[in-house]
Amino acid sequence: MVSPWLALVVVTSTSAAAPPGKLEFEQAQGLFLERRYGEALVLYEDAYALSGQRPSTMFALAQCHRALGHFEEALRFYREYEATGLDPDEALRVANTIEAVEAQLAQQRLVQAELPKVEPPAPASPEPALVLGPDPTEGSTHLGLQLAVGGVGAVAVVTGVALGQAALADARNGEVDGTLTRGRAADGLIISGSAVLAGALFWWILD
Repeated sequence: MVSPWLALVVVTSTSAAAPPGKLEFEQAQGLFLERRYGEALVLYEDAYALSGQRPSTMFALAQCHRALGHFEEALRFYREYEATGLDPDEALRVANTIEAVEAQLAQQRLVQAELPKVEPPAPASPEPALVLGPDPTEGSTHLGLQLAVGGVGAVAVVTGVALGQAALADARNGEVDGTLTRGRAADGLIISGSAVLAGALFWWILD
């Protein structure tokens, strides 16, 4: 069995009698390497259906969902691929990947749980009310927590940018595995960090 870890290298075929789903799979591979994960996902799903759920399409879908931060969906396809009967080396690599994605999912849920819940606005008072200016001696009672949450998001974004630079360096050196690994990690950190920063800012504005 050829390991799908190596199958992410784009292979071009001009055969008129290509198996069902092969063309969609190869187009998706090209989009994936260009980091156009949303477009690649649509074609991977087509290839998965047309090919009768070939193991290579399961793995590709898992990788693409992971790159998009869809960790629950990624785990579903990794486990589906794991159940296809892999050789011992590949089975170990997939098991390690599943463990890493489970950790990413736990971190994602923790970040989401820390975001403040926005309460719906109270109904307008039927009577006009006198609006007084804010008391300059009073400040937000949540400022410290808001700064802490914002700091976590900023650190995640900065770390993601650093990993992105490292991924570019790997790409220049021809290290495909390093490029994909660092690139996925960079995307996840930047996306989650930006979400945390936005949540902290929104919380501060509403507070």
